[in-house]
Amino acid sequence: MSGGTWKRAAFLLAGVPLVLVLGIAVWLWLALSGPTEPWEPPSGAAPARMAAGRQPCADHDPLRNAYFGDLHVHTAYSFDSSGRGVRNTPDDAYRFARGEALGLPPYDAAGDAARTVQLERPLDFAAVTDHAEYIGEVSLCLNPDADAYPGEHCRAFRGEAGFGFAPRGVAGMLAMFAGARSGELCGEGAAGCRESLVSAWRDTGEAAERWYDRTSACRFTSFHGYEYTYRPGANRVHRNVIFRNEVVPELPISSIDEPEPEMLWQRLHELCLDTDGDCDVLAIPHNPNHSSGRMFELGDPEEPLEDARARAQLRARMEPLVEMMQIKGESE
Repeated sequence: MSGGTWKRAAFLLAGVPLVLVLGIAVWLWLALSGPTEPWEPPSGAAPARMAAGRQPCADHDPLRNAYFGDLHVHTAYSFDSSGRGVRNTPDDAYRFARGEALGLPPYDAAGDAARTVQLERPLDFAAVTDHAEYIGEVSLCLNPDADAYPGEHCRAFRGEAGFGFAPRGVAGMLAMFAGARSGELCGEGAAGCRESLVSAWRDTGEAAERWYDRTSACRFTSFHGYEYTYRPGANRVHRNVIFRNEVVPELPISSIDEPEPEMLWQRLHELCLDTDGDCDVLAIPHNPNHSSGRMFELGDPEEPLEDARARAQLRARMEPLVEMMQIKGESE
């Protein structure tokens, strides 16, 4: 933003209750910032290999069993989760899903959590679905050994300083959006953030594999996944992208890489479904009730019928499910 833009933004924020400042700051950034460059090089396709084997489940019912799980879980790799002080890792998330107690912020000087939470009943399945956007940037800002760690964006993200017009404590997301794939935060060509994303995506996948019960007991299934965070006009038009097994593309495909759901579907086809290995994937619309009606938009009535049919078929293949209810409300 230019100096004049910052001043106009500060004027708009004057007198606004503090609880609204962060939301308005994020909206201003989304409205006033330009496009972010995609990764270079772009994500590599899923490897041409077969998925790891597993024993058949001893409890198999041809009429189907009911299983309970969670396909929307964030860890410290997500900008919103980490920005609220969460330090839990993908391993912690799966540990919690399996019934173990989990520490929550705030933390004391020794790093011990002030609160704990524990499920009454362990889950049958789960997926860590961190926001694909900014995983690399967040990881750098949390790594004291990273060159970006002492920088302006990272200090603001960790709550140690303000950022632009936003005061300390409400500047974290604004700083993260402003630094996305920028040279200031990510280094030349955003290489530092790309490398950090590769490492975090691999770490998340390895955690999923560690907690996956491949024995005949089939006590727990952990899926590889992430959240695609498309936000036109600051609306939530998000997807939880869930892979069938550990054969996945090099990087998660974010709304920065493909800024339209149809482009996401096409890219998943190219990097996963069209490869020679066992990669398989689906996208699940997440929180349609917070999309302002944009989750299931109708196409242009002037569009040729064949184009509309092709898009409908692609969507039917990529999105056979939809999320009906979660803590943010029902979408029926």
